[in-house]
Amino acid sequence: MVVKRSSGFARTFFGALMHSLTSDLPAYPPAVLKAYSVVFQHKFFKNLTSKSREILGEIVIRLSTQNLKKPIWFKRQNVAEKLQCDRKTVYNALRKLEHLGLIERHDQNVTAEGFFECSSISATPCLLQILGLDAASTYPQPTVRQNPDRGEISGRINRGFNNVYVVNEQPSGRAEKMNNPKPRKTLWDDEHLSFLRASGMSANGVYALMALCKKHRQRLSSVVACVKIKLEQLSRSQLFAYLQTCIQSGSNFTKKEAELQTDVSAKAKLLRYSTFLGLFIGKTLANATGRTVQVMEGASPVANANGVHIGSMPTQQVFELYESGELKITLSQAYGRLNSNKGSASRLPKSERSRMREHVNESNRVEQEFAKTEMFLSKYEGKVLRNLRGGYVSIAPGMCPAKDVDGNVESSVALAHVIESFEIGILFF
Repeated sequence: MVVKRSSGFARTFFGALMHSLTSDLPAYPPAVLKAYSVVFQHKFFKNLTSKSREILGEIVIRLSTQNLKKPIWFKRQNVAEKLQCDRKTVYNALRKLEHLGLIERHDQNVTAEGFFECSSISATPCLLQILGLDAASTYPQPTVRQNPDRGEISGRINRGFNNVYVVNEQPSGRAEKMNNPKPRKTLWDDEHLSFLRASGMSANGVYALMALCKKHRQRLSSVVACVKIKLEQLSRSQLFAYLQTCIQSGSNFTKKEAELQTDVSAKAKLLRYSTFLGLFIGKTLANATGRTVQVMEGASPVANANGVHIGSMPTQQVFELYESGELKITLSQAYGRLNSNKGSASRLPKSERSRMREHVNESNRVEQEFAKTEMFLSKYEGKVLRNLRGGYVSIAPGMCPAKDVDGNVESSVALAHVIESFEIGILFF
């Protein structure tokens, strides 16, 4: 009697099926087992390799027991160790499945080498229809205590490799925090990396530079921060070569970035001081006790609550007290204390009170304009605003350089004009 050897397909299918039935995994519902078998039988998957079909089977058995359209977490390292293959094989298989329209990947973590380490995957309606799971979004399942969700199984299951995460007890905290988790930061939240993408560099180019930085013990964000002015003058095709040369130069860009931040902080403080003098020179500031300071260049005279001159202080110290909040532009408290000390018989005349009111309103307007400028700089300094013609303006304190579509510097625009154009919609991100 001649025994005919079974084909590789049969060995792969029945081996995987027997493994799922005899392993330490919880018993799957019949609908899941049927869908798992379709992965190895349906003609639609005939062009996939055996390893790709096994990876697709791992996705199928991880589908939520309550909602088939709910995304699942799929970590490549765990699946690669379970299926005894490398992470690159899993990565290529996921990319192939997404190209075929079987799965969708969301919220992917990117490693320094440029690979997607962990991704949130959801099955497409096409895959659910092929697997025969499109009739209903849910199917019966035992209680959670007897058969926990496949994303919450203990460490002993799957030979010690958890599918997604481990949940042994109910998480603590208020329900609002559980239902509204913090948004996950992506790679492009870094302002320097997003600057490279906005300058025209591809994502693969950024990943390659990150891998090169890891090799040379550098940080790409630090490199970009140190040479950002030079990068603004280069064309899109020159960015990669220039950054590659900088990374391989051996310079300590981390130290340079710290020195640059210190220098920028000192220049920003000097600019704020100049702006303070331009806005408040000749005006009067007051503290909570009613003591007033008239802002002058060099030294500023100080008076007590009764208006008696008691000395002077350096204007730099006045500026620091104003930034710390000890000195305010609103003079109503000081004048109110002055009137209460003099009594009702010595109230100021109506014309003087009107002049004081106008002075306070003007001071409040100047203070609001100063605060708006400071807030705009703190949020958008170093970023780029564009107009409808394709030109763009780099936001900087004082004067902002404006460039045309080709990157040539046209002129410099005052920061106040940039803020006004941004508010009315002429400039935008």
